[in-house]
Amino acid sequence: GTPANVSGTAVTSINRAFASLSSAVNGIAGANYLATSSLGGANVIVDLPCYYDTSPDTNEVSVPSSLVSGTSTYLNIYTPNNTATQANKSQRHQGRWTSTAYQLVVSGGSNAINIGTNYVRIAGLQVELNSTASFQRDIRLDTLSGSGGYIVLDDNIVQSQISGTPAGSQGIGANSPAASPTVVIANNIVYGVNATSGDIGVLVASGTYYLYNNTVYNNYEGYAWGGSGKVT
Repeated sequence: GTPANVSGTAVTSINRAFASLSSAVNGIAGANYLATSSLGGANVIVDLPCYYDTSPDTNEVSVPSSLVSGTSTYLNIYTPNNTATQANKSQRHQGRWTSTAYQLVVSGGSNAINIGTNYVRIAGLQVELNSTASFQRDIRLDTLSGSGGYIVLDDNIVQSQISGTPAGSQGIGANSPAASPTVVIANNIVYGVNATSGDIGVLVASGTYYLYNNTVYNNYEGYAWGGSGKVT
């Protein structure tokens, strides 16, 4: 429930509910939080604001498909940037990689963020993947299943630090997700996906995609369309 208002008491500390974005997306369904994996059943939008502490968040994020979301009950992952209403200091980058803002820096593996539920918005994150894995994705949309969905990736910085010459790396990859979702990719900066000739900054296929005002540079290929779906 909602705690009662308190007055005349000093605030001695404020602490986070979760130590990482990964633990948050996998913990919100727990008994101490939603107590259900259905955002629709709880009739809620779940906001997960990401704050910089003293170092980057280094845990790979896998948003589980078991987290049931919908058009009006979605997962909203973002960095607070409004100092009047959200935080006393902006947690968002300054249009370039910013070491004093929230960063998700993952080493090894195939993803930094793997989105498995169909209604998610991610805004203002800095995402970096350091890996030798083939077919790696900084942000992966390939695994969206079921039917439909609405994903928004807005105002993020996505960079790859690829070791060796792994095949088929992508910064943002939506390689024919079964759900054929609607995806908005806007105002992002994507770079560094350039180890081999098959590397792509942004790849989309099987769905409806709106791509605008992105800066995609220093990749072997900037954009690629997989030959199915609609792209605007």
